[in-house]
Amino acid sequence: KLSSFQVSNKTEQMASTEASDTRRVKLPIKDQHVEDLLLWKDVKRSGLVFGGATLIFLVFQVAKYNMLSMTAFSLGACVLGMLAWSFVGGAIHRPPPALPGVMREGVTEGQVRALAEKATPYINKALKFSNRVLSGKDVVMSVSVGAGCMILGKALAVVSILGLAYTLVVL
Repeated sequence: KLSSFQVSNKTEQMASTEASDTRRVKLPIKDQHVEDLLLWKDVKRSGLVFGGATLIFLVFQVAKYNMLSMTAFSLGACVLGMLAWSFVGGAIHRPPPALPGVMREGVTEGQVRALAEKATPYINKALKFSNRVLSGKDVVMSVSVGAGCMILGKALAVVSILGLAYTLVVL
């Protein structure tokens, strides 16, 4: 036999479960695994990923590396690693590194045309805006963009790009 407190507690639990089902957060991300990670559906996995990202971020901050040098070092290591894999793999009769087919075969003219058709309106808008700003015909717009760029430059001189990216992802 349930007491009135237990009955009301069960009713509240059922109501909160139903309410949480109807107010589910949906991110505009196609990959379900990334969405689950960002929404902390699996707390251990999200904690490991974000803890690892935090650790890497702190190592970079303490070591005083910036994003561009780390990108250059990473790309160089990738190229040299693939070269070593090709040489060593051939010597020990292993297949060469697996590369995407597009790197071997290229893209078709149809794919390029489809991409160009999708991108053309956005490119035209950007060119029209650039013309408006750089021609000086719209003085207010030109001064606003110039001042905004100067302020952004000053702010980004204080903050590292890696720190800014980390902050945006975590927030």
